[in-house]
Amino acid sequence: MDAHPVNLAMVAVAGTVLTNVQAIVMPSRLVQGVDGLLGMTFLKEFIIQIDPANNKLTLTRFSPK
Repeated sequence: MDAHPVNLAMVAVAGTVLTNVQAIVMPSRLVQGVDGLLGMTFLKEFIIQIDPANNKLTLTRFSPK
């Protein structure tokens, strides 16, 4: 698979910004219809709640230490 590791200076989702996030860049032809995928290098900062009945994902940022 043609995948390249990168370090993103910033990732912003719904008003929440994380800096210095490790990611993988893959050719778009490998994943039709997908604009991106949030992985654990981003999601580990959040409490994740999934509501399948309402097709909803809620991310709540952990409190700073």
